Amino acid sequence: MAHHENLKTWIIVHEGPIVKNQAIEAASLADILLKIQRAYDNIGASKYGKDFNKEDCRLYIKEIKQGSVAIPAFPSTYGKTIDGVDPFAAITTTYETLIDRLASHSDNFQDLLEREVEDPSARLGVLNSLKFFASSESSIELKTSVKKPEKGIFVPKYQKDYLENLIVEYGGSGETTLQGIIVGIRGDTSKYFILNTKNNRNINCYFVPNMEEKIISLYKKWVTITGDMIQGQKNARISQIEELKEHTSEKLHAIGRYPLINPIIFEASYDMADEQWCLCNDELAMYAYGRTYAKTIESLEEELEGHIISYTEYSDEDHAADSLLIKEKLKYFADFDEIKKLLDEKYVEE
Repeated sequence: MAHHENLKTWIIVHEGPIVKNQAIEAASLADILLKIQRAYDNIGASKYGKDFNKEDCRLYIKEIKQGSVAIPAFPSTYGKTIDGVDPFAAITTTYETLIDRLASHSDNFQDLLEREVEDPSARLGVLNSLKFFASSESSIELKTSVKKPEKGIFVPKYQKDYLENLIVEYGGSGETTLQGIIVGIRGDTSKYFILNTKNNRNINCYFVPNMEEKIISLYKKWVTITGDMIQGQKNARISQIEELKEHTSEKLHAIGRYPLINPIIFEASYDMADEQWCLCNDELAMYAYGRTYAKTIESLEEELEGHIISYTEYSDEDHAADSLLIKEKLKYFADFDEIKKLLDEKYVEE
């Protein structure tokens, strides 16, 4: 590894809402740096405890490279190593490994997070940082290296909901946005409804009396709720609702393990009679149902797999005209060869 004094965390922000003509909005840059700095501080404190000196990972900016908004951030001073390890190199490696795992094998992300960041409060800090990057309208890549990298790694936008659910699971408080099904309405004096969330948890959401009519109209429907989350000793609850609306469309940047070239928008609903979450896209002939959100995504994976197998293993002559029309539309969203490769790997694993 290169000497630690040459290492920099490169922040590459692509053209978009906060970048125009190779210039970045100052307030947005400050937010990006703050989220990275807090993640480094949380990882360092969890890894090294009182031996951790924040100055070893305190980021500074000296120059912005030409050609794109690629910003090298690095410590101005370096303290002594901890047990022979350079903390800046170790902490940045941990953060970027977490991002890579989230993007490539999210089913193993939580185990890695708990091994690398043992302190529960530090985990929340890291998750909030990752959620910030997943929520960004501009594409932001990170890479710690000596020279400017050709490309960095990034937090996939489609993992925002997953990260939000983990934040709730680890006891996060503050304003939170969740999706779920209203499965019960309770209370006489203190009224609340029960939201069954995407990660199959039940959250009590308290509301004022003048919201009752709206909530009754949304009973057993898929909704999006924004409100103040409070973590109690036994469970979390929404103490005050800021916004509540029916969720009628779901934009997916990936379907389970399969990434998409362009996001697909599905009609989102809940079948009250059969108690199933529903995701449908008529143009692509994809229809998925499940008792939980996770089961619905699994069903959607199977729908996509069926299409890919059909279109890659059988010639066009074997398909009807309407099937070929679906094939052409699906090509805009999915890389058939890449998904077939991942699909074959899945069968080998099984």
